[in-house]
Amino acid sequence: MNKLKILIIISLLSVGYTLNAQQPERKNNGIVLVHSTKEGNVRLRWSPLTPEIWNIGKKNGFILEKRLIKEGSKYKIPPVTIIVEQSPFLPAPALKWEQASEHNDYAAIIFDAFYGESYSKKKGTTFPRAGILNSLVEQNDKFAFSLLSAELSYEAALLAGWGFIDNNVHPNSFCEYIIY
Repeated sequence: MNKLKILIIISLLSVGYTLNAQQPERKNNGIVLVHSTKEGNVRLRWSPLTPEIWNIGKKNGFILEKRLIKEGSKYKIPPVTIIVEQSPFLPAPALKWEQASEHNDYAAIIFDAFYGESYSKKKGTTFPRAGILNSLVEQNDKFAFSLLSAELSYEAALLAGWGFIDNNVHPNSFCEYIIY
C-alpha cells in the first residue's frame, strides 16, 4: 500500500513539473483537422496551414489514420490503428470538378485554384523580380480562396481531398483521427 502512495505522489509531482515547465513556442506548419458528429457518423475536414503544405497535398494527397481507443465499454490496449483509405486523399479529377462546378460556385473556385491558368504569367512586366512577386501573390490568393471555399461548401472540400465522412462509428466509442 505504501508503494502505491509513493508511486501516485511521484506521478503527481512529474505532472506538476511538466505543466509548469516552459515550452518553446512552436509555429504550427501543418494541417488543422476539424470535425462534427451526427448520429451514426463523424464528418472530418482538414485544411493545410501554408501554401507549401497546400501544394504538397495537391500533388501527394493526405493520409488519414483512425485510432480506436475505446469501443463500447472496452478499452483497446494498445489502441487499434486503422488507415482509413489505402490510397491518399487527392483532389478529384477535372471531369468531376466540372460537373460539380455547374451547381456549386465554391467547387468552381477550388477547381480554378487547382487546375486554372496562371494569371501572373499573363501580366507583362519588364522587371523580372515583379514576375516572381506576382506568382507568389497568385499562389497565396489561390490558397486562401480555395480554403475559404472549402469552409463554405463541404461538397467542395470532399472534391478537394480535404474531407471524409466516417460512417463506421459505434455508440460510446472513443476515436482519435490523425491526418498527415
